[in-house]
Amino acid sequence: MVEAICETCKKEYKTPFAWYKKRKHHFCSRSCMGVWRSKTIKGKNHPQYKPEAHKRICIRCKRVFVPHNKKSKFCSYKCKGEYERNNHNGRSKETGHSYGYIHYWLRKDFGHATQCENFYCEGRSVRYEWSLLKDFTYEKKRENFWQLCKRCHLVYDNYKIPVSKNKI
Repeated sequence: MVEAICETCKKEYKTPFAWYKKRKHHFCSRSCMGVWRSKTIKGKNHPQYKPEAHKRICIRCKRVFVPHNKKSKFCSYKCKGEYERNNHNGRSKETGHSYGYIHYWLRKDFGHATQCENFYCEGRSVRYEWSLLKDFTYEKKRENFWQLCKRCHLVYDNYKIPVSKNKI
């Protein structure tokens, strides 16, 4: 056994010589090791730190930024809004309004969908959505949309629905 000094609490303790020789840093307990690791092994000191892997370039302003999630393409909401205003990305060619903007307008002016307007609805769903009526365009007109439950919305948009007795 060899006398060693803990790097965290500076307490003397005994440890086998093979362990002492094998390790670069010495601790009297796992909790002391945890305290030391939380202070020391982070950021640039972490063995898996890759600074370039976390940075992206904003599509609009070309500024380098650290994304807040895996899908981020813009450094800020302002850049995203400017980009979408200038590029008709996901917008109706007739009106120039985006899908998100139209649904925001519906919720703002008419509130969240609260019922299913489909006559043949089975009434099993508890979640309701605004749905664009077929053969209509994304415009700021209430008569172009109707309220549907999640299940009816999927059927209306021709999605295949799994057969189950669970609510959607």
